[in-house]
Amino acid sequence: MNSSQEKHLRGKMKKIVRIVLIFLGVIGIILLFGLGQYIISDDSKTYSFLNVEGINTNLENAEIHIETVQGKENKTHIEVVAKGKSMTNDIYITNEGNSVNIDQKSMFRLGIFGNLKIIVKVEVKENQFDHLNLSNESGAISIKHANSNNITIQTESGDVSLDDISTKNTSVSSSSAKISLGNITNSNKLEIKTQSGAITLKDVESKELSIQSSSGSQHGEEIVTSNLTTQSDSGSGSYEFSEALVELNADSKSSSGNIEYIFQNDIPLDINWSGKKMKNQITNDKNATNKINMKTNSGNMSVKRK
Repeated sequence: MNSSQEKHLRGKMKKIVRIVLIFLGVIGIILLFGLGQYIISDDSKTYSFLNVEGINTNLENAEIHIETVQGKENKTHIEVVAKGKSMTNDIYITNEGNSVNIDQKSMFRLGIFGNLKIIVKVEVKENQFDHLNLSNESGAISIKHANSNNITIQTESGDVSLDDISTKNTSVSSSSAKISLGNITNSNKLEIKTQSGAITLKDVESKELSIQSSSGSQHGEEIVTSNLTTQSDSGSGSYEFSEALVELNADSKSSSGNIEYIFQNDIPLDINWSGKKMKNQITNDKNATNKINMKTNSGNMSVKRK
């Protein structure tokens, strides 16, 4: 190798070294500013508000837990807890009127550090909310022992759990989350929509009940409703009605999934169906005011008493 070739090679090596150093410098800056707020051990912040009538969240990858506890003061405690290598500083909590807003505004989203865990504990004299509007992308959402006029939940993949809820209007929308509702009372309208997540209902009372999914299964026990609408593409649906059921207008449709109705009392039923396979174990009463309509292209249909 002659001197000119050696000089050219040294020039190329210096250029490569400079590029590597610049790259490492950029990574260092990202780590400094992006991870500077991360903590190694557990961390938490607590906020308190008075006379809270509503909670609004707009989060990306945090867990939300709302639980009401009977207390002497009409006070709302909100605790932001960071587990492991998470950060609390990207959670912003503000109070507007009688509503509390919880937002996540992080500059960097590095999922390798785990999700934030947002715990919302509510201690009130009367556990009555006007609204709970909860939006979350990938973290789980759970509400326990709450009384709210309106509940709206939107999530992409975070599981949703509602237990011991008194509500007038509830809407739950998800892409792939597992949705579980139990002990729902005094509801006028309950809507549930998901793409592929399973839907499970137990001890649910609502005048209007609407369940919609693409491929996720639908399963209900101890249901009391006057109007039931279910729709599914390929997921199967099984609905067991409570012995307290007194009236029902139901419409269930599926492309390839099975549809099953189970009754625990002798309520008279006018049953109409369209499809290839129907197993009806109940005497059909064409004069009955309680109407059932079932339709599936290739799935099985079944109506029976328990």
